[in-house]
Amino acid sequence: MNKLLKFKVDRAQGPDDIHPSVLRNYAQAVAQPLTIIYRKLLEEGILHKDWKMAVVVPIFKKATSIKLVTTDQC
Repeated sequence: MNKLLKFKVDRAQGPDDIHPSVLRNYAQAVAQPLTIIYRKLLEEGILHKDWKMAVVVPIFKKATSIKLVTTDQC
């Protein structure tokens, strides 16, 4: 429920077509059923095919230096 209450309502709806304000406003009502569903699916090792899909968009921020760390394994 804490995660649902932190949703930013000024954002667009996600791929599930549910607006964040709906989930935030009804957090108390949907938190327990969602928790039960997610726990059951994780216990059984089931993952819905839509959950395996992601839209990854790189966002360029300002250029920063890259530090290379190496370790010797002797």
